[in-house]
Amino acid sequence: VYPSITYTFFNSTGAAFGDGKEIGTGHYLQVDCWAKDKAGYISLVDGVKQNLISTGFKRQSEVDLYESNEQLYHKAIRFFYLENIED
Repeated sequence: VYPSITYTFFNSTGAAFGDGKEIGTGHYLQVDCWAKDKAGYISLVDGVKQNLISTGFKRQSEVDLYESNEQLYHKAIRFFYLENIED
């Protein structure tokens, strides 16, 4: 069913250090947006970016990947989130 969203966390790693300890963990997320029509695609992508950025994610990259065999608009967007570790 389209439009749709799929996502995966593809990496988590130490991202901030202090006094020899990890004080922040970086989480890397890829969100894939899929739609059959251009208007639905643009709206979906804009909504995903607005929502994730407003909750503290940082957009790292995005790429359009039109799937010609399925006639699907597809955008892969990568985000980063820094989780602070409290003692």
